[in-house]
Amino acid sequence: MTVKKTILDSFKSRKFRYGGYATLLAVAALAIVVGVNLVVDQIPAKLDMTQDRLYSLSDQTKKLLGSLSVDVTITTLGRPGSEDKLVKEVLDRMAMASRRIRLESVDPETNPGWAKTYAKTGDLREGSLVVAASETKFKTIDRYDLYNYQMNQQTYQQEVTSLAAEQRLVSALQFVTAEKVVTVYVVKGYDAAGLADFGLTSAVEGQNYAVKELDLIAAGSVPPDADVVLLANPGLDLSAADAEHLRTYLAGGGRLMVLLDLEHLAARTPQLDELLGNYGLGVQRLLVIEGDTNRYAYSRPFYLLPKYEYHDIVSPMSSADLPLLMPVAMALKVPALKKRALTIEALLSTSENSWGKVNYSSATTTNKEAGDVEGPFTLASAVTDPAQKAGARDTKLVVVSSAAFLQSSIQQVAAGNADFFLNSLSWLSEKKDEISVSAKSLQSYPLRINTLWGLILSAVVVLMIPLGVLGAGLGVWLRRRHL
Repeated sequence: MTVKKTILDSFKSRKFRYGGYATLLAVAALAIVVGVNLVVDQIPAKLDMTQDRLYSLSDQTKKLLGSLSVDVTITTLGRPGSEDKLVKEVLDRMAMASRRIRLESVDPETNPGWAKTYAKTGDLREGSLVVAASETKFKTIDRYDLYNYQMNQQTYQQEVTSLAAEQRLVSALQFVTAEKVVTVYVVKGYDAAGLADFGLTSAVEGQNYAVKELDLIAAGSVPPDADVVLLANPGLDLSAADAEHLRTYLAGGGRLMVLLDLEHLAARTPQLDELLGNYGLGVQRLLVIEGDTNRYAYSRPFYLLPKYEYHDIVSPMSSADLPLLMPVAMALKVPALKKRALTIEALLSTSENSWGKVNYSSATTTNKEAGDVEGPFTLASAVTDPAQKAGARDTKLVVVSSAAFLQSSIQQVAAGNADFFLNSLSWLSEKKDEISVSAKSLQSYPLRINTLWGLILSAVVVLMIPLGVLGAGLGVWLRRRHL
């Protein structure tokens, strides 16, 4: 009876009451924490604390998704659950932002019939995406195009630098929902180059151009759907018939871009010279040398860093201070007599302290010598020939005196080279401004603090927090000791 009374009295003691209260509070706090976590886990909203808003859609993307008027299906190739986590995050956010977006996963190995429908544009490897408004209007995005890569100069290995999934998806959405796609025809033959030779196919198609090859001999004319014709780095002169095809095309408001190369172009090109001459341009067969040390690179005075002139093509590059490197260039000239209506505008030029070597093949020095032609020189020009009839298209040309500026090795060290080419296509085609979304960096930025703050944080972590915990524990012990 005494033991029972002792036990019952212990439940009535102050120590038991305080201990019970403490236990009850601990259980309640734990229940609240668990409940809050369960509720928060069901809320779709997330707070993106990354510097480049890696887990958020840009405002431009949200605007595009909100304006979609057709249903678009985005299909991930591969087994369900094998999707890339970052890419899946972008896709999920797009689907949440628009009821027009539908997400699917298809394994091409178990569904080969589906894969054949979309395989025309390239290999459909696991992890790639197909953005489709219909079976005839679609765009594939290779898995390796969903990220940007850069060569590590120490390890010589490709490293992922940024997430380009949103950028590629926005471009694809604009392509499949556009009423009209701008078509660029690349001239075949004449030992000319294609976009693939410059590694520019993906960049051009990524800007929503449809790229087709043009064999003028087989076609017999320039196709009527040609918005722009590209003649890149021809080695031979045009035939009289093909030059006439291009003249007819230009006379009807055509758009032509010509990239020439001093080392590759034939010594005599009367048909090409006449074609360009009709629009007020001529080519000076000389090697341009730059005398201003600030206007050339790699200690090579023929690796030019040209000056940007005032034109819509180069204004964005000039404002962003993007470097453009142009190696081994000829010069363009404007004849004394030209059609009055023509507007010929320089895009790129050299400094006053430049000269051209006519006998460049036998020259033993880049220094200025007797017989060299004095600069400055125009390296690229834009020509506009206004239409004679109201409502008709103006004729436009862009001529560049060095095709070497688009070599892959040159593009890698000069950010402005590809931009200049793409801006030229945009100006020629009068392509309307489209939404442009930047890739999102995956670089980790370390927290950098100065010495003073380092000492303060060390004192807080090493001294103040432990002392605070020790003091709180000592206070609790002293209170309970007197209970």
